[in-house]
Amino acid sequence: AKADEVVVQRVPVGAHIARGVELQQLGDELAPSDAIRLTDIRARMLDDGKIVGSVVAVDHFGNLISNIEHQMMRTTGPADQTNRIILQIGAHTICGIDRTYENGRSNTPMALIGSRGYLEIAVPGGNAAQQLNVGSGDRIEVKI
Repeated sequence: AKADEVVVQRVPVGAHIARGVELQQLGDELAPSDAIRLTDIRARMLDDGKIVGSVVAVDHFGNLISNIEHQMMRTTGPADQTNRIILQIGAHTICGIDRTYENGRSNTPMALIGSRGYLEIAVPGGNAAQQLNVGSGDRIEVKI
């Protein structure tokens, strides 16, 4: 691969378009029949008050970003009960939600609300996706 091609592969599509790269150079065209339509990607609350969502993204640090909005957790109980929140992700249980990454213990899974208002799972000094062996599409349950 030429140096030009390597750089192009690592820059987001929007930047390529802004630079004037032709759409045909960004990759093969996808036939509409090959596309997958997601019917409902929102988290939902079950009758028993449990919130069920999923990991929708893994960032470059290995943090797991969910589709569970912080407002949804507030509707299940008083805001002062955040330490009584129990998360289940894969075979792992996390108790409580920390305010910042600094509040977590090194190499220990933690939960927090990210800057966009969604529940995130992180491992300070580590990679949550690898350590918990989970990724995009995996289920997260929240119980207060």
